[in-house]
Parts: sequence; C-alpha cells; structure tokens
Amino acid sequence: MTVRSTDPQGARQRQSVAKTPFAPWDDPTAVPIISYRGVSKRFEDVVAVDNLSLDIYPREFFALLGPSGCGKTTLMRLLAGFEEPSDGRVMLEGKDLAGVPPHRRPVNMMFQSYALFPHLSVKDNIAFGLRRDGLPRREVARRVDEMLTLVQLTAQARRKPHQLSGGQRQRVALARSLAKKPRVLLLDEPLGALDKRLRGETQFQLVNLQYKLGITFLVVTHDQDEAFALADRIAIMRDGRIEQVAPPARLYESPASRYVADFVGDVNLFDGTVREATGVTVVTHDASGLAFAAPPSGAVSGSHGCVAVRPEKLVMHLPHEAPDAPHNRIEGTVEDIAYGGDFTLFRVKTPTGIVEASVFNHRRTTEKAFTWDDPVVLTFDASDTVFLDH
Repeated sequence: MTVRSTDPQGARQRQSVAKTPFAPWDDPTAVPIISYRGVSKRFEDVVAVDNLSLDIYPREFFALLGPSGCGKTTLMRLLAGFEEPSDGRVMLEGKDLAGVPPHRRPVNMMFQSYALFPHLSVKDNIAFGLRRDGLPRREVARRVDEMLTLVQLTAQARRKPHQLSGGQRQRVALARSLAKKPRVLLLDEPLGALDKRLRGETQFQLVNLQYKLGITFLVVTHDQDEAFALADRIAIMRDGRIEQVAPPARLYESPASRYVADFVGDVNLFDGTVREATGVTVVTHDASGLAFAAPPSGAVSGSHGCVAVRPEKLVMHLPHEAPDAPHNRIEGTVEDIAYGGDFTLFRVKTPTGIVEASVFNHRRTTEKAFTWDDPVVLTFDASDTVFLDH
C-alpha cells in the first residue's frame, strides 16, 4: 500500500458562473477550435511531446497539468508559434498553423512574469501592442478604456507597475493580452507570482472574466488547486503524453490510471490480486491478507492491481464502535496527526502500511477525540473506491 501526499484539501471543483451545463467534448457534432494531431516535438535526443492528439473547444477553459518536464509548456509554445512540431499538425479553427509566424496567429500569451514595461503607465502598457499594430488612435483609446473597465483598473490608469499590487499587475498583463482580441489566450503559470490568498481571489475573477468574454483560455500549471479551480477540463501530462483528459471532478473521483490517482490529490493505494472479478475483491500481497472491495470494472480473477480510495472517504471509529465487515475494514494505531483548520489528517499505522484519513472539523471541538497511539478502525464503502490495473 502506498500513499501519495500532496495538498490534504484534495481537489476543488470549479464554481462556474454558467447557468447551463457546458460540455462540448461530449457532443459528437461539436467542432474544436484547437486540434493537435499526432504532434511530436524533439530537442535533439529529448522527446518533449510524443505523438500527442488533443481537441480543445470554443469558450473552454482548458488546463495542462503535470510535473516539470512533462511537455505542457512545449505544447503551449507549439500553439503560440514559438516552436514548430517535429511531426504532426497543430490546427486552429481548422487551419494548419505550419509556417505561420507567432505575430500572425490569432492567439496571445500572458507570461508568469507579466513582462510589464516599468516606465509606462497602466494605460500605455495596455495600449502598447495596439499601437505596434498601427490601429487608429481613437480605436486604441476605445479598447484601452474597455479593458480598464473589464479588469476594474480605471482608477489606476496613470500609475506605473511599481505602484500596483501583485494582483493589479496581473490584471494589467491580462488586459494587455486581451486588448488585441485573440481567439485564444494562453496563460503560462498565470497566478504563480501571487500569494496564496490573492491566488484564491484572482481565480474566481479569471473564471468570471473568461466566461464573460467567451474566449478560449489555455492555461499551463503544475499547481493542482489552480487547475481544479479554473478549468472546465484538465489534461494530466506525463513524459510528453496525456494520461487522461476529463473535467476536474471526474479526474478526482474516477482516475483512469494509477499515475493519475497518485498525482491528483491524496490517495491510499492497496495493491493486491483480484480474487473475485464480479464486484472486484482485491486481497493484498502482504502478510495481512486484507480484502478490499471495489465496484465492477472488468477485472480478471488472478490479475494484479490496486484499490484506490481518497482519505476523506475513510471513516474513523473507536474499536468498540466499529462495524464488523469482511471487506474495507482496517485496524490500526494513530501514528501522526496534522491539523489543517477545516480538517484533520490522521496517519494510521496498519498491517498493510500507513493509511491516511481526513476528518472534517465541523465544530470547534470534535465529538470523538482521536490522539496519538490510539487504536482505531478505518472503514469505507466500496462505492467510494476505484480499481486500477495499470
């Protein structure tokens, strides 16, 4: 049994301002705005992107999520035109972008550093690209005023970047990127320079702004909380390939592989052999011989795999209060406790290894006080698990 420990809060679902369901990826008639078709990118002997295909739809807020070096930034740069694919095609609105220089593509990129001109005012920073394109002065003024209103910085129009907060500088960079009215906005770690509290506030502003404008946003991030808060769908990347593409809740609750389950949030993984394929029952390889039940998944009796369950799905009991069940019941001793404010994370030593359980703190004082070295029993429902064979 292994535990992957990241943010104990787990995944947060995006709270969309949309009133109707938005899921063009489930509509076979929907036409993507961005298409990667068999795309590979090699840098000498290093394969950054490996035969990857992906569709992104109009008005979608899409996130590329993965560890450093997985290829997510390269994939974005291929769309922006800063790199050319070694193989395959990158298409925008049905047109192959091969040979189209970056400044001729209807996309714009906002960098993590914001790259604001320190000697220019907010107003002039936003106007810079429009003036370079030779737009009439009146049109430049109109678009700049429109952007200032959109990002709520009209009162700061004459200030220089050093006179702004981090969140305000982020909004100036966003306004400058949007002023040219791109069909797609690319965001490279857009909130990485902000502190935790400001990131949380800015996430909702960014989602609301994207919905209001109806522009397709593609964000690259290694921050799981950020991806889950912002995106309609997320692509989990690994070694230049995509492991799974799905909405946040589906990624979290129904990971397609052990890697995805292990990468997204916290998870307990119980390795073993399938004893009963109908209504999967997995018996651990270790001496404990514990049995764990999961919903039917097409597993074959005798095959190997693991049962995955999130820490918040486990229920902690005092031994004399625990239900007696043949499956999904683990006895252990509390080894570590981490208080997280809205939850408490317990690390329980069991015969099959360390198991993590999250208990939400609904009241200022808990009804059942578990402490170090307490004997406890952990239980969970089969419906809260998933069987993974790879």
